[in-house]
Amino acid sequence: MVPRRIKMTVAYDGTTFHGFQRQKDLPTIQGELERALSRVLNQDITVICAGRTDTGVHALGQVVSFRTTNLMPCEVLFRALNAVLDPAVAVRAVENAHPKFHARFWAASRIYRYHLVTSPSKLVLGRNVVTHINRPLAIEPMQKAARDFLGEHDFSSFRNSKSADRNPVRNILGLEISKGGFSLPDEMDGMEKFTFEIEGKSFLSGMVRLMVGTLIRIGSGKFPQDIIPELLEKRDPSCGAPPAPPEGLYLYKVIYPDEPPVNDSQDHICGNLPHDAEEDFIEF
Repeated sequence: MVPRRIKMTVAYDGTTFHGFQRQKDLPTIQGELERALSRVLNQDITVICAGRTDTGVHALGQVVSFRTTNLMPCEVLFRALNAVLDPAVAVRAVENAHPKFHARFWAASRIYRYHLVTSPSKLVLGRNVVTHINRPLAIEPMQKAARDFLGEHDFSSFRNSKSADRNPVRNILGLEISKGGFSLPDEMDGMEKFTFEIEGKSFLSGMVRLMVGTLIRIGSGKFPQDIIPELLEKRDPSCGAPPAPPEGLYLYKVIYPDEPPVNDSQDHICGNLPHDAEEDFIEF
């Protein structure tokens, strides 16, 4: 029987997981999804992810794909998976996909959102799902500085120093900073909320959190507003700000073209993929 291809949209709270990618003897999102799928479909399943997220990073629109010879209807699979998955993981949608659909290589772009609040008082209920800083931020300098990230650049200064990414050039398609944008526990009432939304086709390891960390330094007055071109030019991971914490980071959405890519890649297992972008980007 020819396997069919399934596309799933998944949300999760990454607080208690050691990132997405499967790791021996550690709880991961990939491991949990494959455990549940293998149980429900009664066959070994390996999932491919659109973006590997790191420890403490969350997702609202992660996309995974896998093959199966089981003919279980998508609506039945949807209900069955949500009944057996860890409470911190939820399937949002299940659908039959193009026979060659690949969650990672078919993605046209990935959108990440970073949520933070500013207040002298620390968070209690929301401490694992939003980043808190105890000093005010000026939004206008951050918004102006963010424009320098747009377009194609060598982002060597904005990647994990241990990154194995061979090509440091990435293209940022959009970067917006706004006040508000999310609603969480009542304890945040009166606190100033900020949302950073970053879109790109791919990201280097640690890149998003390092970008946000730099913008936070600018907003707090610790870095000048025009520092980003200088940091990009240095191409040195040690020259910038520390990465923003993982709690505020979300893989928000993965965008796919309406038609299959002309040159689609062969299947690869997520656990064996080269350490790339926004898949790790989630590791501030």
